[in-house]
Amino acid sequence: MDKIRILIADDRSLIRQSTRNIFEKETDFEVIAEAVSGDEAVRLATQFSPDVAIIDTAMPLSDAVAATEGIEEVCPDAIVVLFTMLDSDAFIVSSLEAGAYKYLLKSVCSSELTQAVREACIAD
Repeated sequence: MDKIRILIADDRSLIRQSTRNIFEKETDFEVIAEAVSGDEAVRLATQFSPDVAIIDTAMPLSDAVAATEGIEEVCPDAIVVLFTMLDSDAFIVSSLEAGAYKYLLKSVCSSELTQAVREACIAD
């Protein structure tokens, strides 16, 4: 089986690196790109065609809803998983309506994050 190709988008470098480290410890994932904004995430999705985009909800230039819509447009096979500290029912609903597959809080443990991504790929 091919590795699950991941794009990580978060404006905080420590969060991006920590998320990368979580996935790089697993044999079935490959982090192919990192973005610091929603706009960059869309550009990188166009360039690299990730299987999964892990997107923070609060980034400069484009929020998660716009980034999700942009990724869905340029890379329709990509699965978007929102990874955030924002626990808002309204934002969860708007994100899922925009095409996000799942909404995870950054308080989850690393195994919950990796399992959610695996499940997203199986469900697709």
